Amino acid sequence: ALPTQMDVRSKVQSHLNTGDVCKATIQCNLLDGDLRIPVLLAVVAHQDEEAIVVFETSGLHTQNLLLYQIIPIVGNFGTRFRKDSSKFYQTNVDVPVDIMTDNGKTFSFEFLYNSDSAKFIDLLVGESVALANRGGGGAGFYNWFSAYRVAAKRGGPTMVDPPVGNLLDLDTPNSTLDEATSGGCEDLSWPLSEIVVGKKDGEDWVTPIARTEGEATILRGPPAAAAASSPPLADLSSTDSTVAKGSRNVIRLRHGTSYIGSRLKARETDYTEDVLHRVFCGTWNVNGQLSPDSLYDWFEKIKEIPDILAIGFQELDLSAEAFFWGESSREEDWTRKVDISLQQAFRKTFYKLRSIRLVGMLLLVYIKDDLKEAISDVQAEAQGTGILGMMGNKGGVAVRFNLHNTSICFVNSHLAAHTEEVERRNQDYSDICNKISFTESRSVLSHDLLFWMGDLNYRLSASSAVSEAKLKEMANNEALKDLLLYDQLKQQMKAHNVFTNFAEGDITFQPTYKYNPGTSEWDSSEKNRAPAWCDRILWKGRGSVQLKEYRSHMNLMSSDHKPVRALFDVDIKVVDKGKKGAVLAELHLEMDKFENERKPVVKLNTLEFIFKDVKFCEKQSQHLIIRNVGQSHADFAFKPPPHGDSICKSWVQVKPDSGFISPNSEERVTITIDVDKYSLAALNSGEDRLEDILVFHVENGADSFITVRGNFIPTCFGMSLEQLIGLHRFVRDVPVAKLIDHQEEEGDDKAAATVTPSNTLAPFFVPKEVWLMVDYLSQKARESEDLFTLSGLKNEVGRVVDVLDTGMDTIKQSVHSVAEALLLFLEALPEPVIPFDFYQKCLECCNNFTLCKQLLTRIPPVHKDLFKYLAAFLRELLKYSNSNKQTA
Repeated sequence: ALPTQMDVRSKVQSHLNTGDVCKATIQCNLLDGDLRIPVLLAVVAHQDEEAIVVFETSGLHTQNLLLYQIIPIVGNFGTRFRKDSSKFYQTNVDVPVDIMTDNGKTFSFEFLYNSDSAKFIDLLVGESVALANRGGGGAGFYNWFSAYRVAAKRGGPTMVDPPVGNLLDLDTPNSTLDEATSGGCEDLSWPLSEIVVGKKDGEDWVTPIARTEGEATILRGPPAAAAASSPPLADLSSTDSTVAKGSRNVIRLRHGTSYIGSRLKARETDYTEDVLHRVFCGTWNVNGQLSPDSLYDWFEKIKEIPDILAIGFQELDLSAEAFFWGESSREEDWTRKVDISLQQAFRKTFYKLRSIRLVGMLLLVYIKDDLKEAISDVQAEAQGTGILGMMGNKGGVAVRFNLHNTSICFVNSHLAAHTEEVERRNQDYSDICNKISFTESRSVLSHDLLFWMGDLNYRLSASSAVSEAKLKEMANNEALKDLLLYDQLKQQMKAHNVFTNFAEGDITFQPTYKYNPGTSEWDSSEKNRAPAWCDRILWKGRGSVQLKEYRSHMNLMSSDHKPVRALFDVDIKVVDKGKKGAVLAELHLEMDKFENERKPVVKLNTLEFIFKDVKFCEKQSQHLIIRNVGQSHADFAFKPPPHGDSICKSWVQVKPDSGFISPNSEERVTITIDVDKYSLAALNSGEDRLEDILVFHVENGADSFITVRGNFIPTCFGMSLEQLIGLHRFVRDVPVAKLIDHQEEEGDDKAAATVTPSNTLAPFFVPKEVWLMVDYLSQKARESEDLFTLSGLKNEVGRVVDVLDTGMDTIKQSVHSVAEALLLFLEALPEPVIPFDFYQKCLECCNNFTLCKQLLTRIPPVHKDLFKYLAAFLRELLKYSNSNKQTA
């Protein structure tokens, strides 16, 4: 099996001198003309200086490492993704990345894009961010380079003399680097889930990069002015709980900690003391409006200056560019207004720790300057919950970090709209909790302090007993206590359906929605929306959290929402380093005792999982129970099989995939089968089966092999158009063997496959499944808003799939669920409506009607017919655009 990145990093670390740390490695190719030289890149840190060390390797394996080049991360260092990298975010595609050195020399590398290279590139760009924040890096000595130069000249087994033209004169051990000028950015504390493009010598150079579940969000960087005054970036990558270097007895624990780390956490009170800090949280749905002249009212009359501020916006930008391409000019404007208003309100500047934007959601996190040295492990992630459960018109963004010994997370979310969509809002909340994952599988809920803000969109439920007019009347009379009885969020929290164990302050302010923009008057538009407390701030914490204020701001009137703020006093655990050192010494003695005990012994409740009747869009789960029956702690993990790079097939989910079990304790692992759209074609055809083997590994123990298999029920989703138009019966009515034979016929001759295997009836014009969904939507959804932007309910989408596969019932689900099922059906086609071979030509012809018509005649007939049918359906929807708000 190929070595893991952890194995490679350990190998590099073993060749470094004491005090030098290998932070990350990646194998790639160095491009030299037509040559592709296999190399290993390592980011190596020495105190506050860092460099990229380039090793030549013997190919995919790294038994031999030869020092090739050392690139200091200093001055004009930069990272560029060349403009021909159009496939940069496609997994397992080679993409070119350039690294420019301080003296202007450029090295070109070719990365195989996957999760490992993505993390490495994120780190690289993060170093560029830190470099720009400290104004180009200042003067550095880099004396530690000379040790490797000497080792190479002595003929060390893993080092060779660096080539001529090295970026630093290694023959002059005490040479210094010239102090660099500003990196050209005012505040580069963006998350690694955003891309900021800056100009260097007329070309686009990336300074921080980002990814959000494979979706790139491109943002323009701030102006170069004030770059020189940017505060230096603290080292935010180190963690205070790291086990001392040289410890041999480290056992990995879930979330990446160790046995010592977990015991250290358990004894936290022995070496920490609680220190009070003030936290400001603010949320405002700005309804796509331009920023007002000042946000001063939002921050005024706060006596004690906050230590931490988290400010969330929703609907920052409602443009198509923001929705489809992630581009927005509004972020910079609103951020600048926040910066100015904070300065006005508190007479001081704050350090912007991190920001993250997903379409119209923006989260800004600031800290006091004197806290920078106490901050570590800053991360930001985003999750869309819009149509197909991923589009960013709804969803959440989150920033997490450690302050001293306390982990803190802020979430800014915008949940599904409309009074009746309570269940969809609950689903959005659940998706954000489950799908936002920071490094080491840490979720938003696994923090000491969690603050959740945003336009949660829970409304006041009108009924036959209480009309919307009555709700407005109650709001006008400030009968807030009575009005809160109809608050959906309070009702859902009481029923434990959402925000379990969260707290919210007493609401003593009027509903924050919906107003006529520019006024404090209730909505008087045609829709005449009832008032609601859409905008909320909740919290959850393991320590002491005291709410000091919870209020709205009626004077800020540009939006149809009012902004809300909350002030908290929280206990932050501050470390006494002397006491912590003493505790660590005790724990190392404890570890020595564990090492002398026998190997871990675990028992599994089963080695075989059988799932019956597995359907598309219907998850099934079973549990593996691991019991530690030995006397020592057991560290377990599922690992990839030989010659594999993943622990399981794409339709299997294992959570957690690693963990740590104390003696006489047990861990429950959930094994879930969830057939995805990418697996459908192979499963339908019989090319693949629901069979997999999981390798269960116990550190210092034996491996076990766990079989997972199931009976897949064929579905029309994932079948080809040629098959579908020839099937006059529903998929479940056709024996599996005949379905497979039919697909084999299609593979040999697509024309033959248009005849059903059981008779010679003429093929359909379009698949009957598409007709059923389109016909339903044509009748029920012509005047429905958000038809292809609001996601459906998962259980309803599953029922639509069942109806299309069996024909046993009629479609009765909501129009949004049927619309999502239609999109999912089209997305699952092995060959899309516009076949792959015609993609590029379609893009070239899209602005020429005549060429488009000519191209359409060349597309296979079944694809052309379906395209024309869907286009006719969309034209029909556009006739009702006044009601459904659809645009072409």
